[in-house]
Amino acid sequence: MRRISTLIGILICLSLWACTSFRPVKVIDQKLLGVLPLYEGKVTYVDVQNLKGVSDVAMFRQARRWVAFHVRNPKDALEIGDFDTKDIIGSGGIDNMVITGKKGSFQYYAPEVSYTVTIECYPSMYRITYSSFYLYGNGMEKGKLPTDERRYAIESGTWATDENAKQHFIQIDEHVKRMGASLHDFIVENTATIE
Repeated sequence: MRRISTLIGILICLSLWACTSFRPVKVIDQKLLGVLPLYEGKVTYVDVQNLKGVSDVAMFRQARRWVAFHVRNPKDALEIGDFDTKDIIGSGGIDNMVITGKKGSFQYYAPEVSYTVTIECYPSMYRITYSSFYLYGNGMEKGKLPTDERRYAIESGTWATDENAKQHFIQIDEHVKRMGASLHDFIVENTATIE
């Protein structure tokens, strides 16, 4: 009887360890879990937008204004902005993303995300690139302190199950797309002809 309970205890420990161990993320259709796009093995988003009639100077000016409101450290990004090349480089971040377990019975905060954003302005077009995605820690149960504060590249692996990691990746993907749409709308609204 004692051996059976010991065996059951060992099996429970092994299954808990398997659920919380760091492991590789599956790549499906050149995307992490079919969600986050990969370029040369790294999560990278590139969005090129054409805005006819908008000069590179006007585009750069409005992109700088947008950065002041939308990146984690606007001062650093504005200092890195280069008027000669019309490039802006900054960092962004995402935190407080909540992942819900099966049947909604469990919630935890997903690891925080940081990334680099680069905006290159040209006559009548711009390119925005999101790259260098890093995760901090392995997440935490809501209301508890984080259990790990390490920083690691998002491509290197995950502590979560595929289902929970996919929820996290979908939230990251939605955030990046919202930011891109926000920049586009901001430039369009602020470079329109004033009558």
